[in-house]
Amino acid sequence: MNKKCNRCNKIKNINNFTKNKNNKDGYSYYCKDCTKKQQYLSGINKKYQSDDLVIIDLLQKQDIPIEGLDKEKVVNTTVSMIDLPNMIEPIWRLLPSFLIKYNFTYEEYQFFISQCKKNKFYIT
Repeated sequence: MNKKCNRCNKIKNINNFTKNKNNKDGYSYYCKDCTKKQQYLSGINKKYQSDDLVIIDLLQKQDIPIEGLDKEKVVNTTVSMIDLPNMIEPIWRLLPSFLIKYNFTYEEYQFFISQCKKNKFYIT
């Protein structure tokens, strides 16, 4: 037996849905994959401030990682000032290309910025 997920709109085997006795067919509206993704995103949403959520949404649409912090990698990275978002252009416009160029997650970017504010990094 198959069922269509109301989130991803894919038709999947009924085993890919959790049971929910409150629904007519006895299964949830969303597949297990979509449910897991939503739970993950809910956790991220609690971690970041509301203005970050717009940026996070933009980054997720481009498959750029949000979480993951390698402090050593960040500390050993030299960044060109011309690349640094928010110096010249609004952060939301340049941030994705910056993260890709320097292979940073959003969390690593936030750590980098916090260290810059403490004058712990040299920017060329």
